[in-house]
Amino acid sequence: MPRIKLTFILSFSVLILLLLCSLTFAQQTVSSENTIATFPLESLEAGLMGTAITAGAGNELTEFPIEVLALQRDLLPGAPLVLFRASGPFIEEVGGVAAGMSGSPVYIEQDGESLLLGAIGYTFPSSDHTLGLITPFEFMRQAPPLSSLDALPSFANIDVADLGEPVAVATPLLFSGISERVASRLEPLFTSGNMQLMPMQSLSAGNFKEEDYVFQPGSAVSVELSRGDISLAAVGTVTAIDEENGLFWAFGHPFLQRSNVSYGLSPAYVTHIVPSDIVPFKLANGGFGNLGTVTEDNQYAISGLLDVQPDFLPITLSISALGKQVTKIFQVSNDERFYAVLLAASSLGIMDELFAVRRQGTIDIAWEVDVKGGQTVRMLEQIADNNDIAFESSILLAGPLAILGSNFFEDPEVSNVNISINYSPDINVADVIEVHAEPSQELEEQDTLIAHVRLQPYRQQAEVVTLDIDLPEGVTGELDIIFRGGTEPSPQDDNNDGIDDKLLSFGELLVAMREQSQGSELIVETKVDGDYQRLARKQFPFLIIGEETLTVQIGSEEDAQKDAKDDIVDEEKTEGQDSTGREGSNSLLEDERP
Repeated sequence: MPRIKLTFILSFSVLILLLLCSLTFAQQTVSSENTIATFPLESLEAGLMGTAITAGAGNELTEFPIEVLALQRDLLPGAPLVLFRASGPFIEEVGGVAAGMSGSPVYIEQDGESLLLGAIGYTFPSSDHTLGLITPFEFMRQAPPLSSLDALPSFANIDVADLGEPVAVATPLLFSGISERVASRLEPLFTSGNMQLMPMQSLSAGNFKEEDYVFQPGSAVSVELSRGDISLAAVGTVTAIDEENGLFWAFGHPFLQRSNVSYGLSPAYVTHIVPSDIVPFKLANGGFGNLGTVTEDNQYAISGLLDVQPDFLPITLSISALGKQVTKIFQVSNDERFYAVLLAASSLGIMDELFAVRRQGTIDIAWEVDVKGGQTVRMLEQIADNNDIAFESSILLAGPLAILGSNFFEDPEVSNVNISINYSPDINVADVIEVHAEPSQELEEQDTLIAHVRLQPYRQQAEVVTLDIDLPEGVTGELDIIFRGGTEPSPQDDNNDGIDDKLLSFGELLVAMREQSQGSELIVETKVDGDYQRLARKQFPFLIIGEETLTVQIGSEEDAQKDAKDDIVDEEKTEGQDSTGREGSNSLLEDERP
C-alpha cells in the first residue's frame, strides 16, 4: 500500500528550499566605532606573535600563542584572512584548533597595548590542525573598509592549496529532545555544511551553575534556534563585547548567513575537548539564560544586541499515544524562513522519543495558529502511513506554517501555535473502488443525482455509501463527476499545496486554510465552463484515497443534440459579424466602398 499524505505536504527538501529561498530581506548591520582597540592590518607582518583566548574544559578561559604566517587575500570575498599557527601545551593536549573555537579572539601587542586582531574563523581539516585562519575584526564589525586590499602589506603568501581547502571552524550543533536522525534532517539549513551534530551533555557534569558563568571575550556561547523542552543551539566563542553600545560579535564566520535574523544568545558550558584525527571538538551544554539577540549573520561573523530578548514563536505540542499524554512547550525562532522546518524537526523528535521505534498507524492533527489582527486559524487533518508515521506526520504538521510563511500577500505575524496529535496504531484508510448512479435514473437540469460509492477500508469489509448530489445549474448533456479522496490532489491546485491558486488576498488565504478539505473526506466535484465546482463533501472515520469518475447524462440525448446544434449556429453567427454587429463581408473592396 502506498504511503498516504495530505495534498499540501511537500517533500522535506523542497519544503526547506521553499522556506530558505522564498523571501529577500533588507541587510541589517551591527557596527561599532572606535570603542574596541583593534590591531591595524597595515602593521601586520610575518613572524608576529599573538595570543588567542578560548574556553577550555570546565569553561576556564585558556590562552595559547599564535604566530602570524601570511595574509591571504583570495579566500574570502571582500576581506583578507590571516594565516596562523597555534602552539603551546593546550593545543598539544587537545590536538589543534577545535570545533567550537570559532570566534576565539586573537590579540597582538603594539606599543605596550594588547590590540584585537580578529577571531579564529577557519581551519584545514585535511592538513595540520595547528594551522588556521583569522577573520580580521575590522570586517567582523563592518567598519568602513580599506580603500583597497592593495594598501595592505605584502609578505610571503603560503600556498594554501598545499594545505587543502580551508573551511569554517566546525560549529557543534547541540540538541536535546531531538533524536540524531531528526537533527540530520536539519543539515540543509546550514549552507556551510560544517556542523557537528551532538547531544547536549548533562549539566550536572562539573556541577556548573549559571551564576558561575562570566560573559567576556573568549567565553563559550550558544546561538539558539529553539529553546525549552526542545533545544537546538550552535556553540561557538564570543570575540568582542561593546558594553557602551550594547553590542557583541562572535564566530568569525557565518552561521546560517541570513540577514535580518533573530537568534537567541545564551551561555554555554564546555565540559571537554575531544582530540580527533579530523578536527578536535568541544563537548558543551548551552541554552540557559539570555545574553542577547543575534541580529546579523553575514560572511564575516554573527553579531547583535546585548540584553535583548529574541523574537521567538511559542509552540505547545500535545500528543496522545500508546496510553500516554505528552505535552511539550518550546519556542523556535519566529522567522518564516525557518519556523516550519524547526517545527517539523521538533515534532519528529518528540514522537521518536515517545514511540521508541518506527511505527505504522494513523494520526489526527488539530491546529490553532494565531496570526496578525488577533485572528486564529483552526484546522483539522489526518494522515496514515504503513511504515513511519512519525516522519510523515511531522512534515504534514509543519504544513500550515509553511503555507503562511511562503504566502505572497502579507507578513502573517504568527504569534502562537497550539497543536494536538492523536495517534492510533491502525491504518484507518479506505480506497474509492467504484461509483455508480442509481439505475433507471433520468436526470434533468438542476436535478439531484443519487450515487452509490463503494469504499474498501484497509483489510476490512467493503462499504457502500449513498450520496444525494445536487447537479450544477444550466448544465445539460454528458457531465463528468469526480469522486476523490481528500488525500488526492485537487485538479485546480497547481502548486500541490492544498490551497486554491486563485486567491486574491491574505484574508482569502486564511479562509481557504480553514475550509480546506481533510484527508478523511470524500470530495465530489465537476468542471463547468472551464472551472471546477465542488458539489459535495462527506466526512468519514478513515482517510479516503483514490479517485473515480462517473459520467452522467442530463436531459435526453435528442435535447442534447439539439442544444449542441443551436450552440454551433450561435457561434457561426457570432463569427460572421464584425465588431459593430454588422454582417461581415468576404471582400475588402466591398468594405471600402463609400
